[in-house]
Amino acid sequence: MKEDCAEIDLSEQINNPWSKDTSLAIKKKRTYFSVKIKGKDKNYLKSKFIRNVKTRADRKHNQQVIVIIYCFLLYHLLKITEGLSREIKICNDVSPTWAVNKNLDAICMINKEILMTHRFRLRFKKKGDGNSKAHHIAKDVAKGRIPANIIFKKQHIEILSGLIKKIM
Repeated sequence: MKEDCAEIDLSEQINNPWSKDTSLAIKKKRTYFSVKIKGKDKNYLKSKFIRNVKTRADRKHNQQVIVIIYCFLLYHLLKITEGLSREIKICNDVSPTWAVNKNLDAICMINKEILMTHRFRLRFKKKGDGNSKAHHIAKDVAKGRIPANIIFKKQHIEILSGLIKKIM
């Protein structure tokens, strides 16, 4: 891995469990930033958009909602860290990776901004790359030991709900 590469990692899977806070953190050397979504807001999104799995189409729909939520976190994290690093290595917590790039670009297009995939060189970690340097930061933010740079409030959740409706 290159020396000037920043790393991004998720504290808890968004859907496992829905009731726990989830944070996404980026770290490069000694500098770090993070965003956090509360468990009650995740439960609200679950009740509004997640279907009971009866068919393969329901499972696919639910996975797409999870990817959009992850991309919304990633979008806000990348906005506050503009200039930290051009090359970013993302932990492969949400899949498929092509859907992450596609939905991240969709969020940028809806907000009429330059695409994040043009501003940053986003790479996903492979299995043999070792532990992420940002994971312990994300865990500490989720547990409240370190304050998050952005904690999503009601207005963020309403914006996210609108984005999910537009993208789906």
